[in-house]
Amino acid sequence: MYEPVKVLVGYFDSDAKEWLRVPALEHVAHADDRGGIDSVLEDVADIGDGKLKLPKVNVHAFKYDKGKQTLEMIGHGSYVILGVVPAGAEMGE
Repeated sequence: MYEPVKVLVGYFDSDAKEWLRVPALEHVAHADDRGGIDSVLEDVADIGDGKLKLPKVNVHAFKYDKGKQTLEMIGHGSYVILGVVPAGAEMGE
């Protein structure tokens, strides 16, 4: 019933403090334990209504083994969970 998955996380492409930043390996040694440091898709969303314009979104895929898991984000700021796909799903090709 359970299978390994990738959790798709959208990071907003901005250095502003309100947005969560992708962890830097030089600062957090375990940041790439589940993959996800490199984006699998870039500039995937253009969110805005004319008055409010959010930064572009880059998608990162974090690997999780089958079973119950906990998603732990490193840092502070907003991000978006875009979905969960089977671990074997190819991304960005």
